[in-house]
Amino acid sequence: MENNYLPHIIEDIEITKYRDCLWVIKKRMDIIKKHLNGCNFTEYRITEVEFVCLQFRKIVELIALSSLVAHKELYSEAHSKFATKENLIEIYDACSGILHSENPYNGEVNAIELKSQFLTWANKIILLLNHHMIILPCNSISLVAFMESIEDGNPQVAILRKQSH
Repeated sequence: MENNYLPHIIEDIEITKYRDCLWVIKKRMDIIKKHLNGCNFTEYRITEVEFVCLQFRKIVELIALSSLVAHKELYSEAHSKFATKENLIEIYDACSGILHSENPYNGEVNAIELKSQFLTWANKIILLLNHHMIILPCNSISLVAFMESIEDGNPQVAILRKQSH
């Protein structure tokens, strides 16, 4: 009995950790949406761009870390409208570049150009995560995740197990 019970406890812990990562991503996306709807959190354009870039960078890190929680593999079909691995690296690098202090000899960061990418990045991340499934390496278990449940608006994660015949 104990051998069968332990994997379920571990799965529950992993699901909880994965759902917690999704919750933090959702809250950071809420901040980005507020910004895109005209709410500014600072009075200076560059600090506003840096603030939003920090949210995107944290989201990309959480996507990578949450895939580790889901048995180190995140499988998804890559369509041009979804955030691909390359898109996430591009977003991370662009946001990282602005979060470091500017070298006075390298010229200014183009905050307006960077800011113009925010809506595109947000839409790709939302499409990637809104409703997604992760197939675990064993191929007999999948995680199905929704970023916003009807009941409380929080992320939901469910386990689907392949039936043995």
